[in-house]
Amino acid sequence: MYLGFNMEIKLRPYTSIWARRLALYFGLYVVIISSHIYFSRFDIWHTDVDSARYMLSSLIQSEAAIVALVVTLSLVAVQLAASSYSTRIVDVFIKTPDLWILILIYGIAMFYGLIVLKFIEKADPQKCAEIYVCHSNLEPHITLSYFLGVFVFVALVPYIWNTVRLLKPAPLFDRLTEEITNKSILDTIHNEQIKTDKESTLQPILDIVNGSIMKYDYGTAKYGLKAIGNKANDILKNRDIDKKEKKEISEHIFSHIVSVGQLAISKDNERSTSEIIAILCSNGIISVEQELEEIAFKAIKSIRLLGVDALNNKLEFLAADACSSLRKVGEKSVEKDLKILTKQGGWWEISSIKDIGMISAKYELEYSIMVVANSIDLIGSAAVKHRLKGTIQMAIDSLEAVGMEAAKYKFIGGIRNVSASLGCMKDEMFGKEEFKNEEQKAGFVFDHFQSFLLEYPVFCRNMRAVIPFKKSNAKSRLSSLLSKTEREELAMAMLNDVAGTLVSSGCFDVIDILSTSMIDVEGANTVLTEMGLNEALNEYLGKMSSHNINEPVLIIMADIPLVSQKNIKDMVSTNADIVIAPGRMGGTNAIFIRNPSSFHVDYYGASFLKHREIAHGLHSEIFDSFNISTDIDEVSDLTEVLLHGKGQSREYLEKIGLNISANGGRVGVKRLT
Repeated sequence: MYLGFNMEIKLRPYTSIWARRLALYFGLYVVIISSHIYFSRFDIWHTDVDSARYMLSSLIQSEAAIVALVVTLSLVAVQLAASSYSTRIVDVFIKTPDLWILILIYGIAMFYGLIVLKFIEKADPQKCAEIYVCHSNLEPHITLSYFLGVFVFVALVPYIWNTVRLLKPAPLFDRLTEEITNKSILDTIHNEQIKTDKESTLQPILDIVNGSIMKYDYGTAKYGLKAIGNKANDILKNRDIDKKEKKEISEHIFSHIVSVGQLAISKDNERSTSEIIAILCSNGIISVEQELEEIAFKAIKSIRLLGVDALNNKLEFLAADACSSLRKVGEKSVEKDLKILTKQGGWWEISSIKDIGMISAKYELEYSIMVVANSIDLIGSAAVKHRLKGTIQMAIDSLEAVGMEAAKYKFIGGIRNVSASLGCMKDEMFGKEEFKNEEQKAGFVFDHFQSFLLEYPVFCRNMRAVIPFKKSNAKSRLSSLLSKTEREELAMAMLNDVAGTLVSSGCFDVIDILSTSMIDVEGANTVLTEMGLNEALNEYLGKMSSHNINEPVLIIMADIPLVSQKNIKDMVSTNADIVIAPGRMGGTNAIFIRNPSSFHVDYYGASFLKHREIAHGLHSEIFDSFNISTDIDEVSDLTEVLLHGKGQSREYLEKIGLNISANGGRVGVKRLT
């Protein structure tokens, strides 16, 4: 807390907690004692001596038993919290005042009662005769002991309330973040420089977050990350901290956050990593607003690092998140024209997005390269509005570099997206004399990519795909976990994922769904049939031959929601006559047939071996793919959707309350209640 003249009142966080708790219990004590004083005015507290001894003895014994029970339950609570979060939670409970105050209260009440019990005596016999009952000489102290007993029982209520709250993530992180101050972080940085053993005040939260990520406990990880992010934002906004200290503090926090992000990426924990990217984005925007150039640069590079790591782990949507965050920081930098390392606002953000785009082009990731191109376009358009020529030039050069990388790998989708963004930038500068050179450069690069698209033959066209599907009572082997309605809705979600991937791949002129009932799926036709799987598919292939339809056809199952555009393109870009993608346990999850008249299918059982035998004499290939091999039949298969899925199937499972669970070192699925 600060008072004028930059004077700081140093009040340790746990000191304030003790003060609040003592005030609470003292308030309860005042209420109870006031009640005692009030009722004493009516002279109604008269107790027989023997009854008083019995009552006091029983009261003291019950108080002792409760103390023992409280201590035991407290230790159990500590053990549960430590196993759920981290062993560092023990320190939080040790520093929490509730248990110690409660033990003190019970100790005072018991010792006071023992003293009264020790010195209690009968009253004067003459007075006994007058009032018919012999009262003790310590009558006020006896009644006070009774009221103290009431007080200690009432004191259990706030203790239980606060202890239970402390087992929940939000209050726990609130408690831990109270110790994170600019001074504590600077002390940690100094200690690291002189190599002392004192650890960072961030470390307890980071340990809990890391443990939560390892256990796939997204909720706890989210609370912890938000606590750190909010604290970082508060420090960045604090005008009483100079730039040098803010830089040191931010670098310390960013290094820890990025380490957590890299752990989350290694565990394919996209939601936690996305939360970290959002935190860095928020820190970056605040840094730009506060004109903290070096901190903004560090935030930009941290987001870039996570985006690149995500791509290297094939987490395309995370990389897209990183690009979107860099775009938000870049637009704010352009608006403020914040020069970072002599470069105009938005320059470094575009450079970082370009790095992500180069890797996206290499791996032919259409969604992420679309976001890359769009993000560079938006920053470049903002630069046109604010007349930042250096940033505009960087945007054009970056789009050209990403487009050339896509052309190197013959990635048509990437070239198309880059070309569209160049066209938008060219239109944005059209008719503005001051940007004549930049407009000409954008137009030249745009024309180059357009000519490439016209000249390069697209391999995946004049093809069709067929998806056999049965909705009624689908996925019966999931009935131990899902109801009939849930299984049918999940089957539809998986079908939409598969059909959506086929449509977005751009490889198929026709996508048919063989179904026993009408199905409404965007971009696909429904072909009704009452036949079994083999009969329906072989009739479909036969009709293609009889109608002289010589288009290659891809038969793909509806229960492989992890399939990607790249899987589809890789599978159909071969020169083989037959490409077979096996499923687990000897099944067949996809078959690409170049000439439908030369092949028939035979599903059920070890169909993979059957199809290899049928393809004997033809040029056949085996297409091994984790995504295509992962068909969803058993409850354990749902784990893969929750871990790796990105579409409607994962969204549906999360919607009905299914989540990842870790038990005994193995990952499974549980329904949240």
